[in-house]
Amino acid sequence: MDEQLIEWLVLQQIKGLGLKRLSQLLEHFPSPNAILKADSSLLDKMPESIAQSIREIQDKGEFHLFYRNATQNIEKTYHADWHILSINHPQYPKLLTEIPYPPPILYVKGDLACLSDTQLGVVGARKSSKMGVQLSFEWSKQLAQSGLVITSGLAIGIDGAAHQGAIEGAGKTIAVLAHGLENLYPQRHKKLADSIVEQGALVTEFAPSVGIRKEHFPRRNRIISGLSQGILVIEAAEKSGSLITAQYAVEQNREVFAIPGSIANPMSAGCHRLIQQGACLVTKPSDILASDIFEWCKPDKSESNKAQTLDQLLAALLDNIPFDFTHFDVLLSDMEASAPELNAALIELEMLGFVENLLGSYRRIK
Repeated sequence: MDEQLIEWLVLQQIKGLGLKRLSQLLEHFPSPNAILKADSSLLDKMPESIAQSIREIQDKGEFHLFYRNATQNIEKTYHADWHILSINHPQYPKLLTEIPYPPPILYVKGDLACLSDTQLGVVGARKSSKMGVQLSFEWSKQLAQSGLVITSGLAIGIDGAAHQGAIEGAGKTIAVLAHGLENLYPQRHKKLADSIVEQGALVTEFAPSVGIRKEHFPRRNRIISGLSQGILVIEAAEKSGSLITAQYAVEQNREVFAIPGSIANPMSAGCHRLIQQGACLVTKPSDILASDIFEWCKPDKSESNKAQTLDQLLAALLDNIPFDFTHFDVLLSDMEASAPELNAALIELEMLGFVENLLGSYRRIK
């Protein structure tokens, strides 16, 4: 039960009471309600503009504009079948509470449960190359089939391809928005957003009617990294919002993965810089799954070093893979297995050294 939701929504509207100052107040007050009921002696210790706003709220009570706005937003989410979570709500994602100045409110359209699932943030350039888009799609598809939720920002380019890949892989995906749920951006991704709601969620810290603003994007990026155990950067220029996301990930103690590219490609410069700074260089999806942060995805090491431990599916699959590259969909049509089962088997064969993967196509190498 979100008992103080309306108080959180009222506090969000006080001018000058940003996330940092609100966090500082909550170090001295046990709840948002306690802030709004502070007596004169405590209000005198606050910045004058904030104290004055709280006095006006106390005078007018539920008739104050901020209370009316808060009630209206709650009603909007109810009638639109959205969710609104304060940081005290039991379904507010725990990982997000661990970042500096977490958003006190989240608006969610879609599946609440996936917010607490294991997530990989996938980010990159809007003006990405065809290869970058293909990598984003194929990697996200395979990683989603392995059980990771793919989290990104719904932008054109790498973000959109990541969401689409997860959907095509019958996995889950989360889009973090830089605006309210009533103002979808970009509009060309309306159909994609609808698909995301069916297989994941749209998430934002902004009230439903808030539009897109430049300063919202860094705030969105910190939530992408905050929800995720790790961040994968696929393509990024030297000065890129993706690098801001990676920096947030480092500050939040998340793993950063980067795909290298040609030194002649300016869209690879940001990834190379991240690798120089200590990001994990990855060349195939299994490199990510092999990371300690995704321990649950790994095959049993005691089994994986012995070819004789291959179960019936692995053995049958290995017999079916030629020494020329064959696409995942072709293998799927030839095997009596689901897409997630096949993908897990291919990853294990790849880690065992029996097959090689190139952009979603596989060939046997021994």
